[in-house]
Amino acid sequence: MSGLRIGAGSAWWGDRIEPAKLNAEQGDLDYLCFETMAEATVSAAQVRKRRDPSFPGYDTYLDDRMKAVLPGCLKRGTKIISNQGWINPDGAAHRIVELLREHGARGKKVAAVSGSLVTDRIAKLGGTILENGAPVSSIASEIISAEAYLGAEPIAEALR
Repeated sequence: MSGLRIGAGSAWWGDRIEPAKLNAEQGDLDYLCFETMAEATVSAAQVRKRRDPSFPGYDTYLDDRMKAVLPGCLKRGTKIISNQGWINPDGAAHRIVELLREHGARGKKVAAVSGSLVTDRIAKLGGTILENGAPVSSIASEIISAEAYLGAEPIAEALR
């Protein structure tokens, strides 16, 4: 009976990179998963992007993590699943394509799941603030970040 082997690359944004590298090199994994995004991380990324328009909007350790694990993952055929795209999943995907090219990898597929960030639309969607009954649109200029959970299906579709 064969099973599916899944390894952890990170459980939060500040995790050490060395264990992910070991998993990529020695884990004989089907998938290596990076969890680096939380509500606070996304909000902090939104604030940083407002202050620094040159901020790419994805995980600040994306390059370091990918450079550490790509050799092992490419050698073993391990697929990477990650939410390191934060507020710019397409930008993170493009950066990973660049890193793959730097490693001499051609013909690898990279997918980005987007649509969870609704900051620019939340005030127009209607709804009321639970604490005071005022419309969400009344605080539109104060909203820093709003995200919707998309569930696992878009990830499964990207893997297919």
